Amino acid sequence: MDRCMPEAFKKLLTSSAVHKWGTEIHEGIYNMLMLLVDLVAERVKQDPIPVGLLGVLTMAFNPDNEYHFKNRMKVCQRNWAEVFGEGNMHAVSPISTFQKEPHGWLVDLVNRFAELGGFSAIQSKLNSEDIELGAISALVQPFGVCAEYLNSSVVQPMLDPVIHKMIKYVQNVEEKDLKDKRLVSIPELLSGIKLLCMRFQPDLVTAVDDLRLDILLRMLKSPHFSAKMNSLKEVTKLIEDSTVSKSVKNAIDTDRLLNWLVENSVLSIALEGNIDQAQYCDRIKGIIELLGSKLSLDELTKIWRIQSGQSSTVIENIHTIIAAAAVKFSSDQLNHLFVLIQKSWETESDRVRQKLLSLIGRIGREARVETTTGKVLEVLWDLAHLPTLPCSLIQQALEEHLTILSDAYAVKEAIKRSYIIKCIEDIKRSSQHNNPQFVWVVPALRQLHEITRSFIKQTYQKQDKSIIQDLKKNFEIVKLVTGSLISCHRLAASVAGPGGLVGATLVDGRYTYREYLEAHLKFLAFFLQEATLYLGWNRAREIWECLVTGQDVCELDREMCFEWFTKGQHDLESDVQQQLFKEKILKLESYEITMNGFSLFKTFFENVNLCDHRLKRQGTQLSVEKLELIGMDFIWKIAMESPDEEIANEAIQLIINYSYINLTPRLKKDSVSLHKKFIADCYTRLEAASSALGGPTLTHAVTRATKMLTATAMPTVATSVQSPYRSTKLVIIERLLLLAERYVITIEDLYSVPRTILPHGASFHGHLLTLNVTYESTKDTFTIEAHSNETVGSVRWKIAKMLNSPVDNIQIFAKDSQDFPLLGFTAQID
Repeated sequence: MDRCMPEAFKKLLTSSAVHKWGTEIHEGIYNMLMLLVDLVAERVKQDPIPVGLLGVLTMAFNPDNEYHFKNRMKVCQRNWAEVFGEGNMHAVSPISTFQKEPHGWLVDLVNRFAELGGFSAIQSKLNSEDIELGAISALVQPFGVCAEYLNSSVVQPMLDPVIHKMIKYVQNVEEKDLKDKRLVSIPELLSGIKLLCMRFQPDLVTAVDDLRLDILLRMLKSPHFSAKMNSLKEVTKLIEDSTVSKSVKNAIDTDRLLNWLVENSVLSIALEGNIDQAQYCDRIKGIIELLGSKLSLDELTKIWRIQSGQSSTVIENIHTIIAAAAVKFSSDQLNHLFVLIQKSWETESDRVRQKLLSLIGRIGREARVETTTGKVLEVLWDLAHLPTLPCSLIQQALEEHLTILSDAYAVKEAIKRSYIIKCIEDIKRSSQHNNPQFVWVVPALRQLHEITRSFIKQTYQKQDKSIIQDLKKNFEIVKLVTGSLISCHRLAASVAGPGGLVGATLVDGRYTYREYLEAHLKFLAFFLQEATLYLGWNRAREIWECLVTGQDVCELDREMCFEWFTKGQHDLESDVQQQLFKEKILKLESYEITMNGFSLFKTFFENVNLCDHRLKRQGTQLSVEKLELIGMDFIWKIAMESPDEEIANEAIQLIINYSYINLTPRLKKDSVSLHKKFIADCYTRLEAASSALGGPTLTHAVTRATKMLTATAMPTVATSVQSPYRSTKLVIIERLLLLAERYVITIEDLYSVPRTILPHGASFHGHLLTLNVTYESTKDTFTIEAHSNETVGSVRWKIAKMLNSPVDNIQIFAKDSQDFPLLGFTAQID
């Protein structure tokens, strides 16, 4: 009865699903309600008073619930005049609604309760001396909710004494009694009494409302937390009842409630309580939201000062309360609040400033009023421009600013555009040397990037890029940002001093050089892409000369520039790509080429030769249409001279690919001529390198190279190696020999016959193949190791070294079911 029944009837009577149920179901519920009435009428005669069951009965007697509203047209199922006598029924349909909405089923329930002695039992209980306040409230509630359906001539004589008795009781409650937990029932009791007064004692309604507010104020002033919480809970309920769209019968008028809150400084009293408790502050929010513009500036100041010296929790709770109130603030209140924030900002720590920024942002997000959001945006912008503000707070201020600015409903497009222009103005000032605004270039670029990106939103499957076109048309954005980049680089170099510029160099006391570089390059890449704009040759040259060939460039400059141009290749028209490739990239020194630089070269090498129809793309492969590729000499230069072995290896592979592997079948027809040309190229370069060493013959040069290779393992040989210049030439010879070897092996592998054969007596681990080899002439047996993807030429070379015999004299056989030449193999084992 205490747990299941209340929940069951709540679903039957108050659920919105009630309106979907058929007639039979509603009649079934009517029968259940009659059973409930029978049960409560019997139970209420016994002790103790069934508070829970009476709550269910109150629900059943409430004409405003979904069930009774649905069945308001139903007439009574019984003639109650026959039961009680004409005019003596306990419940009757009001004359004003009898014709249209008789509520007959509700009248049936109340009269059935009276028929079974329920009214008499309740009257008896109410007249007993030792009854508790909670029980009185429970006994009164069922009558209160259906008071307009009660027959005053029959019920009023029974209830009038209770009304007067309860009013007097509450008036006589003393301060010491307020901590009594039983008094929590007073607000609910007075709510029920008001409903009865509205029906039977209209003259007492105002007095009861005064009493309700007075007892709540007394409870709020009590030092006891439970009393305060109960008071706030009830005040919140009164506010909700007075402001909800669906009228509540016993609600107090909103204006009267507002005046009471202001006249008695209810908010100030509430704030003297447990503001460190989140649930306590949630209750206060309801009060402050109603007060809104009625809140005096003195009270606002008092609320603000409460947080002084308090814990982080208290500060956050106060800020939550103020943010809720600010939604309804007038311009004077808002200005006053920002003055208070400004004063706190000047004296508080960065930790508290973070919370202040969060508060300002929350006010801007929740207000959704143009004047308020406009003011908040101004405050955040000004705070972000404070000269001594740390980067973290600037970032937070701008994030809050951007979040508000991105709200399409509260902020008009003109406001967004105005802040885009402000960002541009900040960037323009950066080109002026020794300008205090120089420090704001990085955040201005970042904010311009984010605001512009927020503009490009999906609307009806069509992107809104009007702001991009506007910037493209009315502002020379690319020229502006490129100029700013050059100015910032110049400033960073002067701050770092000769040869000292690195990514971590602090340019302006706030931002590092890396942050400056990233902000400029990221925005440029974004804008060029979104504006479908090509980077002109002048701008491309300026960026290259600033970051690659300038006097004070550092490794970070080159790396980021190489990467930026590689990713942004499609932002340059083909003629600009060719110009940049021929005039800048091909002029780089081999020692300047890093892996990013080599990726840039390969990208532009492909693009330029594709555009010139020297290369042709077939799927993911590139095929050579003309042997004279633009930039091939540069690949040879990298392959021979790069200090990075990995880059040199990649360049060597490119030479092989573009010299033969990737040639079209038409060009490969005369393969002998191609091989001769390649060998001649290698020989010519070997001759040049060997003559530079001053040696008489090529053999002498090769011997020199061999000594160079073994120098690290044999110190005695190392002593004979001479100058760095000679070392470089020896490296060139080594690379040329390596290139020649790889070319020969690759070509041989191309013309070998691939078979899936695992030679007899072999074992395979991962990618490593161990071959047991028997030399037929002497029957000597030895083992060699080869990788599963190694060419047959390589395997023959290893065997030749073991036998100290020329490769041409070696024949390899695989022992299987029969002897046959191993012309080539790939090891495949499941």
